[in-house]
Amino acid sequence: SVMVTRGWLKASHRTQPPQPIEPGTVVRYEIEVWPTSYVFPKGSRIRLEIANGDSPVADGLFHHYYGHKAGRDLIHHDADHPSHLVLPVIRHPAD
Repeated sequence: SVMVTRGWLKASHRTQPPQPIEPGTVVRYEIEVWPTSYVFPKGSRIRLEIANGDSPVADGLFHHYYGHKAGRDLIHHDADHPSHLVLPVIRHPAD
């Protein structure tokens, strides 16, 4: 697999000014992903990976450290809480 782009959002920074997250509440997040351009070979599959922290291995210089904090993430994905990823597609002129 190849990492094509990435995006970050510290949960408390979803609003300005930053606000803490109330435990037990469902919160909607809009996470901006860095603009990029990538040609996917025909038949490729795209994977979206969501993590609750940076990886010092994969993120290198872009690693954020917020101290040793433990928590639990629950991703709601159902009719009342739909999730989506917007990927603009530019067709190759030969297609």
